[in-house]
Amino acid sequence: MASLRDAIECAAGLLPGGDGPAALRCGEIMTNGEAGCRITPYARLSGVMMASGAAAGLLSILDELIALLRSSDETQWSAWLEKDRRLIANGDFYGVEHLLRTFGGMGSFSDVELAEAIKDAKLDILRGALYDCAASLKKARDRT
Repeated sequence: MASLRDAIECAAGLLPGGDGPAALRCGEIMTNGEAGCRITPYARLSGVMMASGAAAGLLSILDELIALLRSSDETQWSAWLEKDRRLIANGDFYGVEHLLRTFGGMGSFSDVELAEAIKDAKLDILRGALYDCAASLKKARDRT
């Protein structure tokens, strides 16, 4: 089975079949299959996502982002995301709301760029997936 890291590299064009940055949607992941990259529901990737869907997907994406940011010495943003991850993992919805505040405006998480092109491509993919999952969870909660 593909790992989240393989899926990101595939979408970033770093594995065979990857054709450049591609958006990951909440509940789906790009995977490197025999015919190239394709979107596969998270639930079908054992070890990557739990059947619970968006919240588990959000935690997986956060784990990858935190590791990527740490490896690039982005301590402010890794600490911000670690706080939100703890809240979300403990069932506190404030973590999702706090996370969504990182996007938009000058100096936001949307403006972060990493020095290495490969890491920056991964950041773009993960950041898009993070926003989509968090926004999806908020939208679902707002409907109830």
